[in-house]
Amino acid sequence: MTLTVITSIASLLIGFFASRFFYLYKNYQNGKVDGAFEKEKELFYNYNKESIKSKLENRELELQFLKGKEEGQKEERKKIEIQIIPRIYVEDGIFSKTLFTGYDIQVKYDTLPIGGTQYYPENTIEKFKDENFKYVADLLQKTVIDVAEKFINKGFSVDALKAPKVATA
Repeated sequence: MTLTVITSIASLLIGFFASRFFYLYKNYQNGKVDGAFEKEKELFYNYNKESIKSKLENRELELQFLKGKEEGQKEERKKIEIQIIPRIYVEDGIFSKTLFTGYDIQVKYDTLPIGGTQYYPENTIEKFKDENFKYVADLLQKTVIDVAEKFINKGFSVDALKAPKVATA
């Protein structure tokens, strides 16, 4: 019986030491593998760092391109000239006069006209009296100035005539 007890204790001790040895060996191998993962992480980090740098450089180049594009648009808009001409047309009838007001817009690029002159009607006043002509002319001039300011705010060069041209039929 003592022999069986001694063998079982010996087997228990041998199993304990063997498991401890294998446990330490496995941790040693895991340490090597983890070290390899650390190297891979470092390589991945360095690669991503370079990638992030290149992305930042690309973003800077993109911003420079957009800035140049905006400056180019501003420069080209300076070459576009918009001419606004107020027009007043008085039509004499048998018993009354009819007044038509509006303005012409002519677009030019480097002094070359683009398309034709476009007429934009503003008001039509039937049974018009001559006493109200100055009021209507001032109202039309105010409208032309408002339109010119909108074009100027967008960066265009605008030439607006001060006094409306009067055509009588």
